[in-house]
Amino acid sequence: MALVKEKREIYLNNGINSIEYTNVTSNIDLTSVLLEDPTNNRTTVLEQQYEYDLVSSSNLLDKYIEKKITATDFNGKNYTGKLLSHKQNEVILKRDDGSIVSLNAIKVEFPDAFGLHTKPTLVWQIYSQTSGKQDFIISYLTRGLSWSAN
Repeated sequence: MALVKEKREIYLNNGINSIEYTNVTSNIDLTSVLLEDPTNNRTTVLEQQYEYDLVSSSNLLDKYIEKKITATDFNGKNYTGKLLSHKQNEVILKRDDGSIVSLNAIKVEFPDAFGLHTKPTLVWQIYSQTSGKQDFIISYLTRGLSWSAN
C-alpha cells in the first residue's frame, strides 16, 4: 500500500467547475481521496466521482440511453432516434415521429464524446468564489505497487 500525494495547479472560474484528474491508478482506495486547497478556504468540493467505465461498445451505448443516435442496419438504411435499450448488436430506438424501431445495427453513430474516458479518472465538481490558478494537494491510498532497491 502507498500514499500518493501530489501538488497540482488548477485553473478555476468563479462558480462551479468540473475538473478531471486523469491517469489515476485502478487500485485506488476511493474512500481515501482528499483534494485540498491549502491557501483558499473559499473553495469547496461539491462532488467527487470515479469514472472507471472505460470506452467500449456496451459502455458507450449505456451512456446514450435516452439520447439521440443514428444506427445503420445490414441493408445500409439509417435510423435516427432516442436510444431506449440495447443488447449485443440490437438497438431499440424511438424516432421523432413516435414510432419504435428495433434493428440489428452494423454501425452506430454518436453525436459527441459525452462523458467518455480512456483512462480511470477522478471528476470533481468544485465551487470557487474567485477565478484564477490555484494550488491543490491531491492525496490518496493505492495498492498494487511494487519496488526494489539495491
